[in-house]
Amino acid sequence: MKIGIVFSGGGHYLEAMNACRTLVGQGQHSFFYVTYRQKHPPGGGARVHYVAHPKHGWAARRLWLLLINFVQSLAVYAKEKPDLIISTGADVTLSIMLITKLFGKKVVFIESGANVTQPSLTGRLIYRFADLFIIQWQELKTHYPRAIYGGPLL
Repeated sequence: MKIGIVFSGGGHYLEAMNACRTLVGQGQHSFFYVTYRQKHPPGGGARVHYVAHPKHGWAARRLWLLLINFVQSLAVYAKEKPDLIISTGADVTLSIMLITKLFGKKVVFIESGANVTQPSLTGRLIYRFADLFIIQWQELKTHYPRAIYGGPLL
């Protein structure tokens, strides 16, 4: 099985690595990462694809970066042809997860541990089509009734 692990920097990266440690350690699956260029790139020997980070700037710039992110994510999908995408968010995640779902593959989203009582924007958008949605805090069950409680990753 080919699995893409998608994340932003900081805590999203650490949560993704903690969540996928067992899968990666088994050596039974092929992995790749999708993220934006950052000071400390992900390690672990997997291929890394960098996409635009649609977070910074004024609204028109963010929309432009989101479009670039979508095109780059489509290219990553076409190259890798993943069976599954797992993500801990945030903004770089939406395009590749939507593309993956449109091609009939599975998507798993893990809501950020930083969101204890209120859902993230990315989580609210992806919840609608995720095959598996995992929360790290029971308090979020009121916002995500179909979610599975997985406990904290950090």
